[in-house]
Amino acid sequence: MKYIDSLGVSVIVPCYNESGYVARAIRSVLDQEYTQVEIIIVDDGSTDSTRAIVLGFGNLVRYIYQNKSGVSIARNQGVKEASHPLIFFLDADDQLLPHALSTMVRTMARHGDSCVLVGSSSYYRNGPSEEESKSHIEPITEAIISGSDLILKNRMPCANLVNRQAFLKAGGFDPKMTHSEDRDLSIRMAAQGTLCRISSELLIIENRVGSAHRNTLKMKQGMKEVLKKSRSSQIIPDISYFEWRQAHAVLHYQVSTMHSEQRESKMALFELIMSGLYCPFLQRSRLPEFPRFFRLRRSAVLIKRLLNSLYSDEKYCINI
Repeated sequence: MKYIDSLGVSVIVPCYNESGYVARAIRSVLDQEYTQVEIIIVDDGSTDSTRAIVLGFGNLVRYIYQNKSGVSIARNQGVKEASHPLIFFLDADDQLLPHALSTMVRTMARHGDSCVLVGSSSYYRNGPSEEESKSHIEPITEAIISGSDLILKNRMPCANLVNRQAFLKAGGFDPKMTHSEDRDLSIRMAAQGTLCRISSELLIIENRVGSAHRNTLKMKQGMKEVLKKSRSSQIIPDISYFEWRQAHAVLHYQVSTMHSEQRESKMALFELIMSGLYCPFLQRSRLPEFPRFFRLRRSAVLIKRLLNSLYSDEKYCINI
């Protein structure tokens, strides 16, 4: 336990005009069971009362202001200012559960020096039901995640504790990326050591209009950019041409799921068709957590939904 406490975690909270949420995020860190924590708020050019709210916490929080440069640069700046060997990235509108950091630090300590990232599941508030929200987050079947898992199945944890030195060696967040930058980073960190995912839900994500994870088209663009960048760099070299097509097929299936959650059935069906065109026959041994014929099942659900919508439209009703 003494070794675990000596590690220390710097929680980096980038924010832009989050005066309605940032205090709650800070309190969720102050309420952690794990006490070796510093909180670094990187204000990315806010024009609201964010600064006054953060400074109201006094010496409990370090406040850094920068001209608006984007979330990736804000996070990278926070890591440069961090004094602890472990880093946790928390969005200003999200919350950590009280045992979150202690759980992840213990997991990292248990796996030893080779472990460079520990991630957990999360659940959403103020949006779709928990079951619907997690439907595009794959079931967890093993603790260790490989780089090929991140590429082929987009198995991306939502709450990540990372080793600071490995983060810096991997190059940090790519400032050019506005979506899926966390997945891009994790793939590069997979070349530095072991990635571990635990099944506990430790993060509460605020699901609100305007949130990055709700912009499906930009999420799709970011996911495609990650695959393109990863393939061109060959950072994970043991992936065949067929597997890259399968990765795109899984990507389109996941985008279809996001559209389905937002009741955009036509777009959901289109993305499902694209998934089949990229790779009609998926390698089941690489996708054990997906049920058999999962795309056919999803197609049936979407077609039924579209038909119900069609025949419930008043213009198709016959007045007698």
